[in-house]
Amino acid sequence: MTIKDFLYCDVFQSLISELRNRNMNIMDKAESQRHETILIDNIRNEIKQRHFVLYGFNCVLPSEEESVKWLLTLLENDAENLKYVCARDKFNKATEDEIVEEYPLGEELDEEDKPTNIKNLGYPETSIADFLIELDMIKNHSKQLTDYYKRLRIPQAAKFAADMKRLYKNTFNQ
Repeated sequence: MTIKDFLYCDVFQSLISELRNRNMNIMDKAESQRHETILIDNIRNEIKQRHFVLYGFNCVLPSEEESVKWLLTLLENDAENLKYVCARDKFNKATEDEIVEEYPLGEELDEEDKPTNIKNLGYPETSIADFLIELDMIKNHSKQLTDYYKRLRIPQAAKFAADMKRLYKNTFNQ
């Protein structure tokens, strides 16, 4: 089974359907398929970076089949996954306005150059897999979470890791 097969398997699609039923804005299939190769590569990269953080750079990376088997184990706790992904969505919506594009001094965009017709396409289905990988890191490897975000090149990785740990704690009252 490949990562593409995983994205179309019944168990994962069931999770996606439930998230849509809960009004989570997930990109439609046609739009998602236009970018499928890039999105699948992103999942491969997240699994690879997770492996490097947990086992070092000299480790043997899992095959795609092993990665998919591991991803399938993440789907076993459906209720927890739904709860976390919904909480993560709320977090993203709450922090949307905080995102500030940074430009070097003197190279900021003029008002007329700023986009005015931005269309929110929603989350690609692969983002849900990303959130599941993130949930596993928070639950099982929280001490390495900052390093994981650094490997993914998340800006302010330490702050983001603290925010995600707090989100997890608040979501599951732990």
